[in-house]
Amino acid sequence: MNLFYPFAIWLTLNLRTLWMMFWDKRVAVNNGEGKKKQRSRTPENTLLLNSLLFGFGGIGAGMLLFRHKIRKTKFLILVPLTAIVNIAAYYYLKQALETTGMEFTWSIPG
Repeated sequence: MNLFYPFAIWLTLNLRTLWMMFWDKRVAVNNGEGKKKQRSRTPENTLLLNSLLFGFGGIGAGMLLFRHKIRKTKFLILVPLTAIVNIAAYYYLKQALETTGMEFTWSIPG
């Protein structure tokens, strides 16, 4: 099995989640400046769900780069937990596919 496509999907999900963290931080800062028109924020559960759906790298990077949600205990516990769950799911799936005789390769299709 060529791992290029799953890696590309994983990277896209993480970049999308990183963008969500950036946007939520930007809206939070702008809403705090007393602007008349308040923009809606990204719900915390949406961010955590994206973390669970293989976007844990984007959430983690967003927490570090933008200093966003770093004081929230829920994020400090659940983001590393979702990373562990995702890594375990990857290894379980990889092991299950290897028992069927599939090989994993890293090559760019072309």
